[in-house]
Amino acid sequence: MTEPRPWLFEDFAPGAVLGTATFTVDDAFVASWLTLYAGEADTRPVLPAGMAMPIIMRGYAEAVAPRPPGNVHAGQRLTIRRAPRVGERLTTTVRCEDKALKNGRRWTYLGVRTAGDGDDTCYEGVITTLWAR
Repeated sequence: MTEPRPWLFEDFAPGAVLGTATFTVDDAFVASWLTLYAGEADTRPVLPAGMAMPIIMRGYAEAVAPRPPGNVHAGQRLTIRRAPRVGERLTTTVRCEDKALKNGRRWTYLGVRTAGDGDDTCYEGVITTLWAR
């Protein structure tokens, strides 16, 4: 079986959905995160706000794969609409919001939306990346 080729800058089309990834939050995932951030309050069954980016990045990494080596995560903007709960099935959708070639650098602006049960939005935002090729 051949490996799929990495996403290239030319592949991005503003408005296009790049992919989705689904993940069910469990106690083990939350416990691992709380171990890393020992000062964070355990708010279960509601997830701590700090878990938003790990959940979004997990979805992004699965939905937009493989990626070429050398990409640089340049920033993110995130809005938390509501906190998901342990046991909730979350689906992250990644969409190309825009792309731009500036000073020889390939900028991508990827919209992310993580929805829970009933397609209710939990998190949404934009990941900005300098795309390697």
